[in-house]
Amino acid sequence: RRLTTNYDSLNSLVNRLPPNRFFQISRQFIVHLDAVRTVRDDVNRKLTITLEPALSPGLPAGQVTISRYRSAEFRQWLTEMAGR
Repeated sequence: RRLTTNYDSLNSLVNRLPPNRFFQISRQFIVHLDAVRTVRDDVNRKLTITLEPALSPGLPAGQVTISRYRSAEFRQWLTEMAGR
């Protein structure tokens, strides 16, 4: 099932979402806190996260890579939100 939106960019959409529940992991993806199942260190300070449900049927086990530039911020967000 696809959801069509009229937002100019994910930046405009992520600004409308509650920051304690959603995080923009890349230019293509915004994830919900409850969808994150596992976080694994990857090469070059990147992270690989497993999401449930998967973002797309074509992605193996819902795995998405977070760049080294966003990984530290994502870890901090995840730690802060897990404490709430």
